[in-house]
Order: sequence, then C-alpha cells, then structure tokens
Amino acid sequence: MADKMQIARLDGIVMGYSLGQRVGLYNKIRRVSISNVINTDNAYTVYKEGIPFLEVMVPRCDWNPFNTAYIFMSYLCIGLGENVYFISVETGEVKRACVPLYFGYFCKYKERLYVASGEKLYCFNYACELVWISGSIAVDGITIINITDNGIEVSCEMDPPGGWVNRILSLEDGQQISIRQIP
Repeated sequence: MADKMQIARLDGIVMGYSLGQRVGLYNKIRRVSISNVINTDNAYTVYKEGIPFLEVMVPRCDWNPFNTAYIFMSYLCIGLGENVYFISVETGEVKRACVPLYFGYFCKYKERLYVASGEKLYCFNYACELVWISGSIAVDGITIINITDNGIEVSCEMDPPGGWVNRILSLEDGQQISIRQIP
C-alpha cells in the first residue's frame, strides 16, 4: 500500500504519484531505476488518468527524513539522501544533482524549482537544468520563508540547535542581499 500520494496537473492531465510496493506487471508501464539495486521493492509510481505509466525504482539505503517526490513541469523530482533526481515523465530520462549534507525539500516559484539542502539553495529552470547554487549559507538546514520578485527569504541554521539567521538571496544568482540575526 502506498504511504503517500500527490496529485498535480500536467498539460491538462491529472497525474499522481505514490511511494510503495511496485505496481506489478503492467505491459505498457515505463520502468526507470535510480538504484544500483535491481530488485528494490520501493518505487514511485506516476499515474495518468488512474493508470500507472511510469515506475521509478529507488534504493532503501539513501534514507533521509526529508525524502520526498514532487511533480514539477514534466518531471518527477525525487529528493533522496544527498541526491535529487529529475525523471522526465515523457521520456524517462534521468538527471541528477548531488547536494551537500542532505536533501531538504522542493519549492516552486513561477517556472523555477528551488531545492533546499542542509547547506545550500539550488535553483533549476523549467527543464530541471541548474541555474545557480547559493554559497554555503547554513550548517544544518535551510527553510524558505518567502519568495517574491524581490528575492528569496530563507532561514538558515548556523549554530545548532536554534542558531537561525534570516537571509535574503537574489533570484538572479542566489547571492546574499542581506542578513538578519533571529533573536
């Protein structure tokens, strides 16, 4: 049984994904593995109109409490351990980005996807190509507070536990615009 379900619209088609047991032997399902382990029983399954059409097998060994998946444009994005995978739901092509410390979460703004890691913030365009990487702005976690056309406000853990600072980053290149210590 799947332990998670997300529904998203892609070009007018309702799609969802779930993480759980493999879906069985559907003949017309595209299968992709991001694991060296061929017989893994964990898979993200993408559904179109209730029918599975893409199954992405994932390893169990890359456990992280923040692991998740997200549908962005025409990609299934999977944050897993210290990696982010972008799987085209149209072709099955896999792209990968390594992130320092751990994957945190995904955040979309306009046609950009932001990926928070334990240390840096990453920005990807509509085709999941890297646009920029911030400098090292945290030592144990980044939380995106707000994104506007004026910048990205993030909260950064600098002295665990509880030593958070807020930073404003440029949307154009991820450079720091300002910093404020949180009392």
